[in-house]
Amino acid sequence: MAVYLSGESIKSGKQITMSSETFAMYDHSAGVIWIQEGETMTARSAAYASLLASANDTTAMLSEAAAGSVDAMVPLMNQKAQELGLGNTNFQNPFGFNNENNYTSARDM
Repeated sequence: MAVYLSGESIKSGKQITMSSETFAMYDHSAGVIWIQEGETMTARSAAYASLLASANDTTAMLSEAAAGSVDAMVPLMNQKAQELGLGNTNFQNPFGFNNENNYTSARDM
């Protein structure tokens, strides 16, 4: 959902940068392509990495670029889920990190 929303608001060729705030906020031990603080790439490349490599670091970059911060992306994701009629879906983070309040149903998928 974070990649979907970022695609609605960021032009694919726009350069986005890994900020120090975003770099510090997620677990770097797994699900990353090792983007470093200050590193820049196009939104399209970040979306590809997020979707194809399940890269949390690029999802964080996209979330910050689209919503202002990773945390600000979560309510936007939940709002969009409701707009789409996904009544059995709730997000607590843009990554799908384990959290009992991150859930969806087979129907919503």
